[in-house]
Amino acid sequence: MHILPRKTKATAKKGIHLASFLGRLIWLSVLPLIVLSLWLAVDALRSRQAQDRRQAGIIAGNFATDLDQYLAARTGALQMLANSPLIDDEARWGELYREAQSFNGFFGSHVILAGVGQPMRMLFNTRRPFGRELPPLPVPKGRAAAPLAAATGKAVVGDLFTGPVSKTPLCSIAVPVVREGKARYVLLTILESSQLQQRIDQRLLPAGWAISLLDSQGHVIAQRNSPRHQEVRAVDRVEVPSTVAPWKVLVEIPAATYQPPLVKLAIMLALGLVASTLVGVLCGSLAARRVGRGVRSLVHWEPEATCGIVEIEEAHELLEHATAARRESEERQELFIRHAPAALAMFDAQMRYLHVSQRWLRDYGLEGDVVGRSHYEIFPEIPEHWRELHRRGLNGEVLRSEGDRFVRADGAAHWIKWEIRPWRKADGDIGGIVIFSEDITGLKQAQEEIQALNEDLEIRVEQRTAELKAANQELDAFAYAVSHDLRAPLRAMIGFSQALREDCAAQLSDEGLDYLLEISTAGYRMGELVDGLLVLSRSLRGTLERRPIDVSAVAERLVRELERAEPERQVQWQVEAGLEVSGDERMIEVVLTNLLSNAWKYSAGAEPARITVRSEKRDDKRFICVEDNGAGFDMRHSSRLFKPFQRLHRQDEFPGLGIGLATVQRIINRHGGAMEAEGEPGNGASFRFWLPN
Repeated sequence: MHILPRKTKATAKKGIHLASFLGRLIWLSVLPLIVLSLWLAVDALRSRQAQDRRQAGIIAGNFATDLDQYLAARTGALQMLANSPLIDDEARWGELYREAQSFNGFFGSHVILAGVGQPMRMLFNTRRPFGRELPPLPVPKGRAAAPLAAATGKAVVGDLFTGPVSKTPLCSIAVPVVREGKARYVLLTILESSQLQQRIDQRLLPAGWAISLLDSQGHVIAQRNSPRHQEVRAVDRVEVPSTVAPWKVLVEIPAATYQPPLVKLAIMLALGLVASTLVGVLCGSLAARRVGRGVRSLVHWEPEATCGIVEIEEAHELLEHATAARRESEERQELFIRHAPAALAMFDAQMRYLHVSQRWLRDYGLEGDVVGRSHYEIFPEIPEHWRELHRRGLNGEVLRSEGDRFVRADGAAHWIKWEIRPWRKADGDIGGIVIFSEDITGLKQAQEEIQALNEDLEIRVEQRTAELKAANQELDAFAYAVSHDLRAPLRAMIGFSQALREDCAAQLSDEGLDYLLEISTAGYRMGELVDGLLVLSRSLRGTLERRPIDVSAVAERLVRELERAEPERQVQWQVEAGLEVSGDERMIEVVLTNLLSNAWKYSAGAEPARITVRSEKRDDKRFICVEDNGAGFDMRHSSRLFKPFQRLHRQDEFPGLGIGLATVQRIINRHGGAMEAEGEPGNGASFRFWLPN
């Protein structure tokens, strides 16, 4: 136990006694307590007002969010009706009317279809039977939804007005029906103010508060307040605008809500001040006496004496415990460093070992106790640049390396990963350095072996690539030779079968003539397959030369060629302007020729036939799409689309060889792009390709 020395007369200093100081402190504390209490009262009132205002903002914001969702749902549903193809055919407006009635059944709001002229004539209104004569659409004062939607081409929520049919307060949401960039019609849904009143009545409000929904002209759409709300003066108003409509939600807090808490707070404050002052003086005096005795016993401490204050006695124990804790901390530090799973050593400013881990001793082959010995004495072979690193660390630098080569005195080479970090004493001066190191010789050897394996792998890949290239060239040459050499035998087979049929028809039976016809037909079919094989082998020949290609111009030229070939067909074409890709011009023309020819062929049974060439963005990639409304295909068999000589339709339905799409995919793959296809039987097909820039 550490004993504090007694004060003598020589060491005693003049000053105020502790008891007098504590007494004055108690009385001086009363005045700040009163000031603090007053300030707390004012702050509590302000906090109450701020809390109420935040709550009002939350209530208004929640209702505004609910209102926005309520309006957005109906706007989205109206947009779906506006995009319906039924609206473009006046003969099918009856079907559109029934879909609008479904809208009414789901949302509880009637739907109006109106023209865009002046006045705006109602074409149908789900409040009246379809075909009934209807008055013109009314134009309310302020923000009228229908004219504004027709003018801007965007969905608009209007202000409050009186409906000409229902004669009740209404609001409307108008969505323009835009075709070719112009508004052709306007779809409206009517919201009765009673519907919004029901939603506002469902809101929970503190007593005496009021909430209102106002349009852009300040007219009340729906409102909820106490019976005497209009007789009191509101002290706080919180407005939150709608993000969908030009409306706002207003929450009002009347002054009367603050009066009862204010009176209660004043009474509690007065009582609290009197009680706290009396209790503070009395308790402070008693505590001051005891604290004074305790402090005096702490200054004049004797082991046998007790002051009766646990904290003061514990203070003496803490002094001794602190000394023991410091000693234990040093022991734990030594234990931690010694058994750390890394090569770690701590040095003083003269590079003498202070602490060292077992891993350090094992990695560097050290035996015995090295604490207190110089690092340079143990390793005299350390080169000068390492000594310079130690000096830099002792000067305050933090140094590290991911791998250095170190040669031992016995000639053994090691790779070391290390870090040097200075440590500081209590006064802030550098007391030495800590070195962390790791022998990564095995890792370096493994990296060198991996590098050698990678180099060998690259050589093998280059060899395999060259072999594959040669094999592809031989395969193309073989395909060309086969297609070329088979022509003569096929011509002979077809020619002799025709000659036999013409010259010896009388000597042959009907069955024999049929056999000759089958031989001729098979020969012609074989010739077409040989031609297809030749086209497939030629599709990727030559050097790929990339350049910008005007896809729109190429597609329009190919379309005109198809129309000249079959002028009797009526096909609706749509080619998007400005389509461009980067690729080989000859190969991309082959791609477009095959895709457009397929669209032309497979849309022959559609009335009317439609073929579209457009762009589409998917996953940040711009695709060129060729679409038709023809026969389509079953997606379950889509894996066969791009295989040579594989067809999804019978030959008697749509003639062909089955190499067009295979050729297209080979060209797209050579460009490093991607090819996709979608289809549905009887509803057309869509082929998309993407090429990198």
